[in-house]
Amino acid sequence: NTCGVAAIHPVPPAFVRAQLDAVVTDIGIDAAKTGMLATAAIIRTVATAVRELGIRPLVVDPVMIAQSGAALLEPEARTALLQELVPLATLLTPNVPEAETLTGQSIRSVAHMRRAARLLIERGAGAEHTPRDPDENRPRLGDQPGKTVCREVVIEARRVKVTGRRQPVQDLAPCGIDDGNSV
Repeated sequence: NTCGVAAIHPVPPAFVRAQLDAVVTDIGIDAAKTGMLATAAIIRTVATAVRELGIRPLVVDPVMIAQSGAALLEPEARTALLQELVPLATLLTPNVPEAETLTGQSIRSVAHMRRAARLLIERGAGAEHTPRDPDENRPRLGDQPGKTVCREVVIEARRVKVTGRRQPVQDLAPCGIDDGNSV
């Protein structure tokens, strides 16, 4: 449905781990991007797998709130996201409502976006990307000493499975994605 989310059915966390293990034993994981993880248990399972399997670089799309405002992440999973997955992110890609929820800050201007990006980077994300406007897919990244703000490029991939929306991601070479592999 292009107008909204009709229903959500989280899969068991053990099944998520089994999928990750299956990919690792078959083709390996050169880079990964999360999607809707829905529950705290799934987030913890993914974070554990990322650490144990050494999955890097990792792009974390928090998929918490649809542009329509519909909740896509259980409220108790927000803490797990902030504590477990955000610190593992090479790049964090929230939409504006998600960035507001993660930071507790209202975002009404570019300056607000930069402030939110800095807060998310302080919470461990390597870099942060939030579209400037929900209707405009142009990036705005936070900056902090010792962290890199990335510029837009297209990255080629050998084998890729992509679902969901397509967002331009900034030049990921400074973020550790520079070997021709993709997310």
